[in-house]
Amino acid sequence: MLVPPGAVERPTGCIQRFFDEGGAPRAPFITSGLTSHAVARPTRFEEHRWLGDKRSMRVHDLDATPDACAIDDLLASEQFMSFGPDTLAEARNRGYRPCPHCVAPDAG
Repeated sequence: MLVPPGAVERPTGCIQRFFDEGGAPRAPFITSGLTSHAVARPTRFEEHRWLGDKRSMRVHDLDATPDACAIDDLLASEQFMSFGPDTLAEARNRGYRPCPHCVAPDAG
């Protein structure tokens, strides 16, 4: 399950969506100085950066995942794990290889 981008108020300069008093979402609007777009994050991984795919033994950087990583498909398969501590080094210690799409070659 993903956290909808509109569920969190974004700082000025981003796409924002607010909810009315009854909890229904109002239409999103763009503030001046748009600098980035809202990104959905997996609800159970809001505080985690690294997510492992047990099927391919790849680790993904949730701060930099492009569409090629198919995180939604990974979550639907329920074949994923997080790491403690939440570091690339810990993922490598557990046998995971960095994803070539979202992990920078010079990372950790």
